[in-house]
Amino acid sequence: MYNSFIIGCGRIAGYGDDDSIDDYTHVYAYRENLNVQLAGCMDIDPEKSNLFSEKFNCIPFNDYLEGVTKTGSEIVSVCTPDDTHYVIVRSLLEIESKIKVIFLEKPACSTIDEINHLIELSNEKEIDIVVNHTRRFDERYKEIRNNITKGEYGDLVNAVITYYSGWQHNGVHIIDTLSYLFDDTVEIQSVRNGSHSPYPNDFTIEGELYLSKLPGKIQLMSFDEKYYQIFEFDLRFEKMRLRIEDFGTRIFLERKEVNNIGENVLVMINNSSAENSNTPIQTAVNFIIERLDKNNPDVLNGFKIADALETMKTIYKGIELYED
Repeated sequence: MYNSFIIGCGRIAGYGDDDSIDDYTHVYAYRENLNVQLAGCMDIDPEKSNLFSEKFNCIPFNDYLEGVTKTGSEIVSVCTPDDTHYVIVRSLLEIESKIKVIFLEKPACSTIDEINHLIELSNEKEIDIVVNHTRRFDERYKEIRNNITKGEYGDLVNAVITYYSGWQHNGVHIIDTLSYLFDDTVEIQSVRNGSHSPYPNDFTIEGELYLSKLPGKIQLMSFDEKYYQIFEFDLRFEKMRLRIEDFGTRIFLERKEVNNIGENVLVMINNSSAENSNTPIQTAVNFIIERLDKNNPDVLNGFKIADALETMKTIYKGIELYED
């Protein structure tokens, strides 16, 4: 049995307004795996960490470094605000502890120097940092990636992607999803404008993207969350149209066919043959436990902070272009 510790007791950690537990939270993934238990938690708001500890039967701490060491936790989830990630993860890597894996919410860091330093410390201390880019842990996206690689959809003609609430906070999902699906680096051709988001100094920018090795123009659009949330991909290939909606929970695939009067039309086909027996965050925790059981860091290849480096370079480039 492995001990886990959660830093930051907000929504993604598992804290909610009722007694239900969201299937996409860290608490849910730990509770569903029989080989791990939640040993402790910490939040900057002691009242929140106390409520969290009562709800999920773990020990609250006022200092996360003390909590991690006293509970002997091998797995630590960092679910704090974006701009705190670097300082917290760095301090976890610098102490003497039993930590083997840090499960970090996105975006990993705020600058390229920060992410490079964490990669260096992670290698030095032999502590893996797994970034919660959820679609990498989703079987449906793995199938789509394989189909794109095999050429079943044809080349990408163009795409329109719409998102809300921050280039760093939510835009990172766009860049990492595209990078993963196409196995390619995503570049920024231009930035048009930006609007304010709920996150300090994180604008929701618009512009044009492209893939470094593959064809296809990608239009990046924003939508104001005050109306409602939109996060969706409309990927138009030569042979198929792929739509990913509702922050990735709905996937629709249409195939190009010729109708009886010779027109090229789209016909809906099965969304995906792959089905998730687990939520993506459950799959992530399962991989982490497999890594610990087998003492095999290779199990986490493709999911570690070094694998997020190219994604974050694109995010930082977008910030530079916007600020210029």
